[in-house]
Amino acid sequence: MAVVKYWFQRGIKTLSVVLATSMSLLLYTLTWAEEEAQRALVYHLAEMNNFSADFDQSIYDAFGRVLEISSGTVAIQKPRARWETISPYPQVLLLNDKALEIYDPDLEQVTQRDISKGWEQVPLALLIGEVGDIGQHFVIASELFALDLTVFTLTPKSPNAVFEFVQLTIQDGVLTRITIRDQGAQETLVSLSNYQRDVVLESELFKLDLPPNTDVIRG
Repeated sequence: MAVVKYWFQRGIKTLSVVLATSMSLLLYTLTWAEEEAQRALVYHLAEMNNFSADFDQSIYDAFGRVLEISSGTVAIQKPRARWETISPYPQVLLLNDKALEIYDPDLEQVTQRDISKGWEQVPLALLIGEVGDIGQHFVIASELFALDLTVFTLTPKSPNAVFEFVQLTIQDGVLTRITIRDQGAQETLVSLSNYQRDVVLESELFKLDLPPNTDVIRG
């Protein structure tokens, strides 16, 4: 019985060592994979300094039903962005690293928000912010679907984030799709086309020329 007990205890210790080693290797692999995904994403985002594109946007509810379809143009000149919806209703969204402005001509109002506290509140800020510390705000994973097509998934670390995750699809070094899922399982899918990089963008493009009677809402 003493011999059986000895080998049983030795087997338990060996199994514990194997499990501990396996867990360490798994954690190392996961950490390495996340770091590699972060490095790749930082490289691609850093390349997106000045660009313009057309977009088609669809919003789906948690059951996959279409709630809204819109289209327009986007222009990025770090650290500024202009997101202009043309159809079905005009709207202009201006963003920099500190503030967000949303102008609705039909409503004759502009909404202004302070976003200096973090990217987790405005997904579009990912395209204009400092990317070096992006790993402090998001858990980053990547999936390679082809040699030239990668999908990056960014999950906010903050419990106060307004979205569950953001996915950026990059093909041949070009951002082609943005997917956003909010905390209510509603998804926004944005497809980009007519992508033009390193374009010259006038500074006036990132300013609002508001009519005199426009209502200003701050919040």
